[in-house]
Amino acid sequence: MEKNILVSVIIPTYNRIAFVEEAIISVINQTYQNIEIIIVDDNANKPEIRKSIKNIVNKYPQCVLISNEKNLGGALCRNEGIKVANGELISFLDDDDFYEATRIEKVVEKFKLSKNMRIGIIYTFCNVWTENQKKVIRSFCIEPSSNPLFKHMCNCLCATSQWTIPKHVFEEVGMFEDALCKQDSIMLLKILGADYKALCIDECLSYFRDHDNERISENYHRHLVGEVNLLNWM
Repeated sequence: MEKNILVSVIIPTYNRIAFVEEAIISVINQTYQNIEIIIVDDNANKPEIRKSIKNIVNKYPQCVLISNEKNLGGALCRNEGIKVANGELISFLDDDDFYEATRIEKVVEKFKLSKNMRIGIIYTFCNVWTENQKKVIRSFCIEPSSNPLFKHMCNCLCATSQWTIPKHVFEEVGMFEDALCKQDSIMLLKILGADYKALCIDECLSYFRDHDNERISENYHRHLVGEVNLLNWM
């Protein structure tokens, strides 16, 4: 009998104490149980939030806590998580997002059925909820098509909370780039540009939360610099 594949779920967190525990619980409550949860605390400049993060993580023995010595940003936080991850598969979850309970189970099943392929990423569709989860605002449902690299360059296929990636892929294409924003789009360019396959599960199994807290996409200077950098990568 094939042993259960270990999946590492990496959750970078910065200044979102209101949501991060719900993100953690959504992973703990997965129907698939062979999971390690890696919390990368980027609150080096916020000691009170760092203390709260530690108190939350200590409640859940499934979690591994990495406390950055300085603020690194989302991309480098994910890299720190990848470095210590033991899983054959790596999933990402932003600290204000959450998973549907069967997400990891369905991703692992898809991976097992496709292991003879050169799989670079398995992603799911996602819903965007209001902050209090009262209503779905919109959905992201983009299929990869026969040329996923071209399609991604036209319109980003998916964001990090939708991803699961075999760990060995990072060994070939490299880690996340230290960019102001659009690191996820650049990472997908690297994976698809190396002729890896993109597999899609056409169900909304990840959930984004729409809220008024700070977002990189609303910092217009950083967003513009990130867009120019992404075009250069393309």
